[in-house]
Amino acid sequence: MEKFVSTLRDTTKVFLGNAASSVLAIIFTIVAARALGPESWGLVAAVGSFVGILTAIGELGLDAALLKFVPSFLKEGKTKEAKEIFGAVFALRAATSVFLFVVIMVSARVISPAIFGTSDPRPAVFAGIMLFGGLIFDFQIASVQAKQSWSLAAAFLAFVNFFRIVGFVVLSYFGKIGFIPVLAIFSLSPLISFLFSVLFLRPAVLLDIRWKKTAGLIGSFSGWMSLNKIASSVNSRIDVLLLINLAGAHEAGIYAAAGRLAMGVPLIIGSFATVLAPRFSSIDSRQIGAYFKKTMALAGLMTAGLIFGIFVSPLVISLFGVEYESSRPILQLLLVSFVPFVLATPAVNLLIYGFKEPKIITATTIFQLPFILAVNFYFIPRIGALAPVISIAAINTSTLLVSYFFVWQKLRRIH
Repeated sequence: MEKFVSTLRDTTKVFLGNAASSVLAIIFTIVAARALGPESWGLVAAVGSFVGILTAIGELGLDAALLKFVPSFLKEGKTKEAKEIFGAVFALRAATSVFLFVVIMVSARVISPAIFGTSDPRPAVFAGIMLFGGLIFDFQIASVQAKQSWSLAAAFLAFVNFFRIVGFVVLSYFGKIGFIPVLAIFSLSPLISFLFSVLFLRPAVLLDIRWKKTAGLIGSFSGWMSLNKIASSVNSRIDVLLLINLAGAHEAGIYAAAGRLAMGVPLIIGSFATVLAPRFSSIDSRQIGAYFKKTMALAGLMTAGLIFGIFVSPLVISLFGVEYESSRPILQLLLVSFVPFVLATPAVNLLIYGFKEPKIITATTIFQLPFILAVNFYFIPRIGALAPVISIAAINTSTLLVSYFFVWQKLRRIH
């Protein structure tokens, strides 16, 4: 019971950070999308989707490795080993951040027309800046989460969208609202957030002489998690990029207005998953079944909140203006499609961190990708922005069924 209560308390702390970040993201989305119009907003959203996919590639599953190894080391009093993990992860993160940044800068004139459908290289340039800042700032967030400093993690989670709001206010004051200025504050905010976070947490930058052994330990777990993160990011973010190339920037902007609001769901549910990860990785196998049932109850409560959001979401869409009226049904259907995602969260985290079976979820996510591409390529020319909603609903439902099937099988063996 004590562990469940502490889970609820810590989930609440991270939830508040995610909720604050989501509210700020909604505010920024509304004011920026309304000011720019669907076409320009579609390009801004496409940059965010592109960066999200590359972030998963550059992340290398290292955030999950921090959550897997650091809590258990700290619990056992192995602070030296925990510091070695932090140092190795930051070194790898810094290296991949710089490498991907340089590649994008050199290839900007090729990336912009190929990905964003424009000859202007600046969207690709800002994507590179956003990717670099996002990768190193994600390390800071994962570091405080691994230490289970949930209040500080909650504050960090809100930084990026807070600075986007501040930047937009500054642009409005000086009358500089436009596509490139808004794209600039959208892209620079992760880097600004990292620099600000250093005031509270200085990242470990020194490698121990045993760094090769430490890297091997990390790699044994993070490899599967990296594949899972890449596949899931492609699955969830390819929609805007496909829309902008198959249906145009205007249709992408209509979908992105709803999509940016709906993405608050996985962000908030992420607070639940983040707290579950270190709990499942350290809980006794004899208690895991009872604890899992309690986390299912929490997922049920979150689902009730999501259902409430489905009914009130049209009021939020109305704030975008008449240009985004067709985003209303898209947002409601997206929220419906996230119901199985919420319900699957306890089972997915138990498989990954409790039963040490990330390959099950990774394989499921990889198999989903061809389906997503097929659905979007076939339906986008026919039904436009509704096509991605169909694929999201299907993959979330399949994840729910697969995760609970394997959890049920493994729990039967324990009991």
